[in-house]
Amino acid sequence: MTLSTKWLVVLGLLIVPIFLLLPFGLLWLWQQQLLLGWLGSYIFFSGLGLLGGYYLRRSQIIVSTDLPTVEPHDRWSEQGKTAWQWVETTATQIKIEDYSLNDHHKLLSLGQEIIEKIALHYHPHSNNSVWEIPFPYLLKIIELVSADLRTNFVAHIPASHIMTINDLLRGQRLTSVARKYYTVYRTLSVVVNPASSLLREIQRLFTKKLFNLATDNIKLWLLQNYVRKVGYYAIELYSGAIVLDDIALTEHTTLYSQKDVQNTDTEEFLPKEPLRILILGQANSGKSSLINALFGEVKAQTDIIPLTRSLTPYLLEREGIERAIIFDSAGYEDQQSARQLFSRVEKEVIRCDFVLLVCTATHAARQPDKELLEEFYKLFQQQPHIAIPPLLVILTHIDQLRPLREWQPPYNVAQPKGIKAQTIRQAMEVTAQALQIPLSQIIPAYLKSDCYYNVEEGIIPAILNHLDHAKKIRYLRCLRSFKKEEQWQQLWTQAYHAGKVILDTLTTHPH
Repeated sequence: MTLSTKWLVVLGLLIVPIFLLLPFGLLWLWQQQLLLGWLGSYIFFSGLGLLGGYYLRRSQIIVSTDLPTVEPHDRWSEQGKTAWQWVETTATQIKIEDYSLNDHHKLLSLGQEIIEKIALHYHPHSNNSVWEIPFPYLLKIIELVSADLRTNFVAHIPASHIMTINDLLRGQRLTSVARKYYTVYRTLSVVVNPASSLLREIQRLFTKKLFNLATDNIKLWLLQNYVRKVGYYAIELYSGAIVLDDIALTEHTTLYSQKDVQNTDTEEFLPKEPLRILILGQANSGKSSLINALFGEVKAQTDIIPLTRSLTPYLLEREGIERAIIFDSAGYEDQQSARQLFSRVEKEVIRCDFVLLVCTATHAARQPDKELLEEFYKLFQQQPHIAIPPLLVILTHIDQLRPLREWQPPYNVAQPKGIKAQTIRQAMEVTAQALQIPLSQIIPAYLKSDCYYNVEEGIIPAILNHLDHAKKIRYLRCLRSFKKEEQWQQLWTQAYHAGKVILDTLTTHPH
């Protein structure tokens, strides 16, 4: 007799008294003439449980709510979000009848289909889009998947951190032996105690039905999350979001930001990449006044002839806002000059994390501003891999709206009561409609240095509300810069090592 069989015999001796409770209990119920009532209640409550199981299945309720989910990365660009929408649609439409978890070939085929679709999304003009990845990045994604699997195993599989593979194999053998002995027990119990065995088989049938309902939901969850997980890593891989050195990325400062800081009136070292805020607007709209208001001191000259220089950088440091480079741009006067200015600052638009468009409330001509915004959105439509930075419109010169002689801030533009407040609100609505942007992105302000209004109360809070979005844009911008610099650095390193090997070879084995 093997050791596993001896343990099963000992276990059987321990549970025999428990199994004897059922036949003796049934005998007692028969003697008390309660057996039929007990059978009826048993069947009634079992039926309710079965109906509840069908309801759970119909409602698609997963039995365990503590299951890991796959969410899209919040730093993905619009192109990545579009790819994830397809992945999510595929996951929700999948059916367990079409894919068996035991059919590895079908699952691999499903994963391959998802990878090919994502690869084609990012490389539509390639004849073999799946292989449009450098080999080190493929190894990196394997490393990330392995780390993810390890984390999920440790977090969700009990005793996985102490069980060995030999323990699993031993458990599988014990399970096989136990199943064989249980079959023998069921057969013998029919002969020894038919009534008890009949009730147990009915209970087993109901339990199996409910278990199958729960199992189907878990299988569906596994299939859906398999699709999402494959899609997630495919997007990470083909979008270029993966870097070989994560630590170096967090410490990375772009060369152009370092150069821009040198062009400011300060000479400071950049410990981390600053936010880049671009200010645009028509001539004399109040761009320089906005910069002075943000700094709380005179930094940019106002009421002067617009400079021919496209951009002037200023390093902003103030409480509540991270260190940022503010770019003041030259003004434009009509649609043509708006297009010309945008073509000159287009490179900086790609590099900015936040855009402030300054519009005067007294100027009815919104066509130049609208032209600029159309060029702005067209630029990002042509480059879908680059995320659009947040945009706010600062509505200036509101003190010059009617009634002209009234200026007694603050004004409640959310629920305007006085004539001045109503006029400011109307100017905001007209501007939002003309520029085709949400009213929430219009911030009215008074920017004269004698008494700023709605800067600390309106502009700064609005910027802070979009700060997380701006940080995501900064991350993606730094990622593009880092990967470009990393490629050149890797080429130099590889060339150096290759040259060293060739030199050592020639020195060791001269002709």
